[in-house]
Amino acid sequence: MIIEKEISISALAQELGLSKSTVSRALSGKGRISEETKERINQYIAENNYHLSNTSKEEMSLKVRSIGVALPTDTNMVETPFFQACLTGICEVAVTTDYDVMVTLIKESDITLLKKMVEHKKVEGIILTRNLVDDLSIQYLKEVQMPFVLVGSCEEEGVIQVDSNHSEACEKLVSMLIRQGERRFALVAGDRRHMVNRYRCAGFYNALSNHGIAAEADLIFLDVTSQVLAEQAVIQAVQNEAGCIVCTDDVLCERVISKLNEKGYSIPRNIRVVSLYDSMYMKTNNPPITSIGVDIRQLGAMAGRRLIEKLNGEGVPLKTTVSYEIHMRQSTI
Repeated sequence: MIIEKEISISALAQELGLSKSTVSRALSGKGRISEETKERINQYIAENNYHLSNTSKEEMSLKVRSIGVALPTDTNMVETPFFQACLTGICEVAVTTDYDVMVTLIKESDITLLKKMVEHKKVEGIILTRNLVDDLSIQYLKEVQMPFVLVGSCEEEGVIQVDSNHSEACEKLVSMLIRQGERRFALVAGDRRHMVNRYRCAGFYNALSNHGIAAEADLIFLDVTSQVLAEQAVIQAVQNEAGCIVCTDDVLCERVISKLNEKGYSIPRNIRVVSLYDSMYMKTNNPPITSIGVDIRQLGAMAGRRLIEKLNGEGVPLKTTVSYEIHMRQSTI
């Protein structure tokens, strides 16, 4: 006589090395799970004479299909359309796969709301839209083993990342300007705790080094996180005869342009200006600003796709790289 043994979804997932959500959707038929994964789960149940506990059956019937998106609340969303475009891309993918999207907010030193979302089991996985050095969100999600995808790049092992190659793109752009004859660059960079700024700065330094140009200390401005600091950087860059100001993002670039206009300097006749991130601000400025363009909606959509593939038990690459374009515009002619 064959005796069936009761097992919970949690225990079954642990034995198979899968997430609870993957096992639940495979058994309920409510998710897009690969046939290979379904067959593996069902075969394992049959071989071990298992049947699901009543509690697990109830959990499956009540399960909400949602993913979470963590947005930084210490960033001005109006000034930084990146996060809006990224969220749009995530939502476009989620709606086609029958997932809802829930948004939570995080700060550099406070991830309380993210923890509540996870602990209250409101979502099956998380998408992080920003990462810092020693990022609290990444450390927490790894600790609780919550599936997540990072929009960005990091050095942490085992993190699924979707990003553009910032270092390579910035190196190529600055190298193009050097080949045009530019030699004196000022760098105006944002918060160094943000990994994206580190990668962009690395590309800038690589370009100078590869062409035998030394980075001049009096033309390097790091941790420029306010209008006042941006204005001070512009004044010093002009006084030290910079030929081109390189800004790590569009918001900083706007502040730089504003101060240059206020002081009566003409772009590019008196000084060139470059942004290492493109946006509508850069395209519509007079003159338009040379920038590095990335399709942010595509970036968000790819992050959403990778997370849902992970939840469905599919194999997911740890790194997905989205292409970029260098837009040479009138600000560097």
